[in-house]
Amino acid sequence: MDQQILSTLQEMTLVDWIGHQAAIVMPLDKYDIHLLIFDISGIVPGSKWINCFEKHHPEIHVSWPGNLDPKCAQNFNPTNICHFYKFLKHIYNTFPNLPPKHIWNMDEKGVQFRVPPSFVLSSGPFPSLPNLSGKIVAIATSPNGWTNNEIGTAWFTEMFIPFANDHKVANVPIVFLLDGHNSHELDVFCEAAFYHNIIVITFPSKCTHKLQPLDVVIFAQVQHH
Repeated sequence: MDQQILSTLQEMTLVDWIGHQAAIVMPLDKYDIHLLIFDISGIVPGSKWINCFEKHHPEIHVSWPGNLDPKCAQNFNPTNICHFYKFLKHIYNTFPNLPPKHIWNMDEKGVQFRVPPSFVLSSGPFPSLPNLSGKIVAIATSPNGWTNNEIGTAWFTEMFIPFANDHKVANVPIVFLLDGHNSHELDVFCEAAFYHNIIVITFPSKCTHKLQPLDVVIFAQVQHH
């Protein structure tokens, strides 16, 4: 490296921060990194510093952003986002004592926390999992290995509702945030939610790439590491 600007600990912290920003879909460019280096050290790095930094840390690399679906770009607009957060604020204002344990978020990613693990597999022979540790509560199959209306509704009524009810800590509703998959709009799904005092809130269409807490923050970190 042409000049030692950062200590080893500072460099590793910077690497972790660059990875974190990439994982939450807010990657840093070279200019951002130069500003961070100056904030940390008070020294303006030379033009070749960032290239040497990349060589010393091969896990850091420059890449061009992928194309964003035009529908995602169109739908992620101030009107949609403000409407979503105004409604969410209305819920919190209506139930000011809503415990955090009553707020749930679901995304069909396959990475599961807190809830009993269940999976959807492609139709056919089940894979052999001799080294599997832990308990799988339910397995469903579909032709393409993705959830569908029947599977989504069964998971909600037979898995989520009993589990969420067992973990209620107050006599207030459960808030369930999720995407707009067709199964989340079926009459049987909505009726079950109403009966069990569950407020279902769907993210604006084509906006989960920015608004889905699990996908953008938690699952992004798991996938990154």
